[in-house]
Amino acid sequence: MPTQIPHSLDDVPLQGGKRLELYQAFADYDNYYEVLQVLSKHAIELGNQSSLKKALDQLQFDRELGRKIAVLLHAIPRGLLEALILGTVGYYFASAPYVTRECYDADGPGTYVAAMTITGRHGRFTNVEEDEKLVVALRKYCDAYAGQKARQGGPPASQTDVDLDTFARNVDKTFGSRPGSKKDQSFERRCVASRNQGSSRLAYHKQGPLMIGCSNQLDERMGHHDPYSSSGLSQTTYTWALTLCLISSELNLIPEVIVKPVIRTWENEYLGPSEVLVSALGLSYVFQDGFNVVGGGSQKGDKQSSVLLEAKEHVFVTKPWFRDNLEATQKELEKRLRYVKDVDACVDFPTTKLQTALREYTVTLWRVRDMSQQLDAKYAEAQQRLEEAEEYLKQLRKRIEAKKHLSYIVSSLLGKPPHDFGEPPGDAGTSLGGAGTTPGGD
Repeated sequence: MPTQIPHSLDDVPLQGGKRLELYQAFADYDNYYEVLQVLSKHAIELGNQSSLKKALDQLQFDRELGRKIAVLLHAIPRGLLEALILGTVGYYFASAPYVTRECYDADGPGTYVAAMTITGRHGRFTNVEEDEKLVVALRKYCDAYAGQKARQGGPPASQTDVDLDTFARNVDKTFGSRPGSKKDQSFERRCVASRNQGSSRLAYHKQGPLMIGCSNQLDERMGHHDPYSSSGLSQTTYTWALTLCLISSELNLIPEVIVKPVIRTWENEYLGPSEVLVSALGLSYVFQDGFNVVGGGSQKGDKQSSVLLEAKEHVFVTKPWFRDNLEATQKELEKRLRYVKDVDACVDFPTTKLQTALREYTVTLWRVRDMSQQLDAKYAEAQQRLEEAEEYLKQLRKRIEAKKHLSYIVSSLLGKPPHDFGEPPGDAGTSLGGAGTTPGGD
């Protein structure tokens, strides 16, 4: 039976669909091969997302495009991969601050993941009641944004417009930036999932939406997603910035941001595909459960060979994860290869031994049929001879019978005893002249 997600809905409210498929492919095997198959399947299912065509092609046609996705997947530490799939990255790193988690250094090119937690909750995020308030605030902000866009910079037309503008300005100045647009689908799904399952409305979730990004210099780029950085969220995705602002201004909570490297890339051509891969694993697009608005994979690597060589040493030598993951998949493929060979042997069996036996059986069958036909012919011939013999015997009996009559007549004419010629065909003492009469008597 496939493994189920080992967390309650109070902790991880979104557990179905593609997330469950990815988790089962991860948890039911000690290697990453099945995860690759599920990613390809998901790419096919998301084929109607035209804005993601390049990213989806990278996943679906990885074999034809040089297997970059397959190689990069094996560079992800197993513990971090589980947290990515479940959406529990914030909890993974913040719940045990004194435990060293599997993670690469950030001093080079690669792809990172960003997660939110709430101060004082030991790595946990919001609860259902707070999510519902976030949804209301997000939609209110969107109304204000739409109204300003419709007025094209003109003054408010009503008190409602004034109130919405005031609300939006208060949100915008929370961390010194203007987010814009909306992101309420993920929070709404979390509320619906919890209501449908009867989960606690007050339990703080281990799970939270993720944002994925890539950079040629991770340690420089990752800091821009922190609301307390010098950039003040001006260089981050607007969905991410807006959510942080609303958590602070409307929920009166202090958000904490956790940004960690997932993959260090060691070839310039791997930078874009690494972002595609991690986005697919974390279900990080806005139409899924995350913050990413555009499809990943467009950024190009630009590092010199010396930097890439250092990254290779870091991934292949210093850290054990790539080597361990690759060995596990290699063992799995060897096992499957043996299985394929066994199946091939089973397929070949009827085409060799069984076909030889079938040919021998066919020859024997034809021989038996030939012998049967010969026996049938001999039986018919014997039957005919038997009928001829019976006819001959019948004629012979008639001739014997005729001879008996003739013998009696001769005995009567010669006056010899009848027994010299056999018994007559009628009564024993009867002659032609009647009882007691002899030929020539008076």
